[in-house]
Amino acid sequence: MQEFNFKKLDFGSSKPLSVQAASILEQKIKDNEIPVNHKLPSQEELSRLFNVSIDTIKEALSILSKEGYISSRRKLGTYVINSDPLKAVDLKRKNLIGHVFCPSSKASYLFINKGYHVVTAGVEEKTREHSMNLLYKVMDGNELDFGDMKNNIAGLIATGILTTEKIKKIQGTKYPLVLIGDPYEKEKAAPGIDVVSNDDFQKVEVAASHLLELGHRKIVYAGAYLDRHSWQIDMFRAYKETLAREGIEYDEKLAMELKDFDESRISGIFSEYLEKNAGFTGIICMSHTIYDGVMRALAGRNIRVPEDISVVACDHVPENVTQVNYDLREMGSTAVDLLYSRFTNPAREPRRILIPSRLSVGSTTRLIQAAI
Repeated sequence: MQEFNFKKLDFGSSKPLSVQAASILEQKIKDNEIPVNHKLPSQEELSRLFNVSIDTIKEALSILSKEGYISSRRKLGTYVINSDPLKAVDLKRKNLIGHVFCPSSKASYLFINKGYHVVTAGVEEKTREHSMNLLYKVMDGNELDFGDMKNNIAGLIATGILTTEKIKKIQGTKYPLVLIGDPYEKEKAAPGIDVVSNDDFQKVEVAASHLLELGHRKIVYAGAYLDRHSWQIDMFRAYKETLAREGIEYDEKLAMELKDFDESRISGIFSEYLEKNAGFTGIICMSHTIYDGVMRALAGRNIRVPEDISVVACDHVPENVTQVNYDLREMGSTAVDLLYSRFTNPAREPRRILIPSRLSVGSTTRLIQAAI
């Protein structure tokens, strides 16, 4: 464990001991002697090092928390989250919210066409409610330049393919920041950022539960990847755990890792799968392209939906399809509210808000037996 040497408190001073202790800790943080993301000594250890009561230490830590330097994490301890906390934003002088899109690869293209405009509608509507204006910016590579508008920006909302490198570049602007969607490498992302996302585990859990309630027991899980990224791991785990709760043993033959985002190629892959596998009655499609490809393959082999196979899509697809998705407009408006709360209370702890997924029953699923 790191050894800390703290300046002694002046017990004869009129300045409260808690304020003195907070000032010493603050300076250690500013000087990077206790870096961001590092854990502070326990309250008991600080009490011993400063030779004061636990109550005095609690008051000192409360001061640092309110000023935005530290955050206490239940059962984990107290961590440094900022070495230079932002002051409240002057919204009379700064009335722009920067809406930054981070493009990259085919996945970004799909997101723009299928969901980005809906998220943006939510951002626009809520921005107007707060009497602010919106500035759109596409991040060019890892560069972000607001030019002459930089002094009018109050904060940023970023979405798209949020890699660790891009996030660090955006953070470097020093504007308050909210992410729409989890970082692409969620496990590597820097802490201390507000995030609005959806619950990947819950999404698949709802889809699998619906098919189970309809009597399906052999259910295909069709995903681009099963464990390439953290959210894919969460979704695949939800599939297996939901089946296990019903006493259904995991069958690896029912797990399809397509490793593709192209509808026509997915159709070909699934058509080949149908030649070798039979007996399943339900399919969970993890994206709209997978759904489109699967439906094309089923039609090509004269397999009827839902008479022969029930299909659920975990994405935004046509309204007549049974699907599990979340409100994209709500995601955008929630991000603006979260950013606005950061303007007025810069010292508050970072939050991660999950927009719940909801089941919409359409014409692609049917009851095949009484629910057990």
